[in-house]
Amino acid sequence: MIEKKQQTTSSGSFLSVLMLLIILGILVTLGYYVFMEPEALGFQNIDSAQKKILVQGRDADLKSVAPEQANIRLYFANAAFDALNAEDRGVAKCPSILAYSKAVIAQLIKGPNQKGLYRTIPPAVSLRAVFLYGETLVVDFSKDLINQHSGGIGAELLTVYSIVNTLMELPPVDGKSIKNVQILINGYPMKTLIGHVNIERPLTGEPGLVSSI
Repeated sequence: MIEKKQQTTSSGSFLSVLMLLIILGILVTLGYYVFMEPEALGFQNIDSAQKKILVQGRDADLKSVAPEQANIRLYFANAAFDALNAEDRGVAKCPSILAYSKAVIAQLIKGPNQKGLYRTIPPAVSLRAVFLYGETLVVDFSKDLINQHSGGIGAELLTVYSIVNTLMELPPVDGKSIKNVQILINGYPMKTLIGHVNIERPLTGEPGLVSSI
């Protein structure tokens, strides 16, 4: 009787171990498909780099992608400071013409990347505000655009038209386009920056200042 009971117990233990192994096998198989082949279970396909991150136990940011780039044209001074030269640069695409304007001015203040070109805006300058008034783009700079300027009629001319020519290059966005540019200093229109170039009224681009070289 005791021997029969021991046989029954051994048989039950074997079945328990077998069931445990079967369940473990199912979980391992399911885990493989969830992490390595999710499309087989009807989940969205995940690329190999993201699979690796998931397998290593780190969170994968599935929404992070490189921003789309837009080409913008900036105008900086040439070595002789008697003309503007163009420099193309990529920036993230913007949802509005105002956002593009801020991005463009930020790049102008940053200065040129290309050798032989020189900044036209002092690095201390900041953009206080930008807004559209009809087809006039109004850009409001800090007073450093005056206080930190190097001086001279040629340098002043290039400062003004590096801003205006660059902004006039912006493409229409959502049906809105720029016809001219009004420069403000600390929220107010000024007659000139440093005494030479009139900026009281909105200005259009000046292609004659752009070097063909």
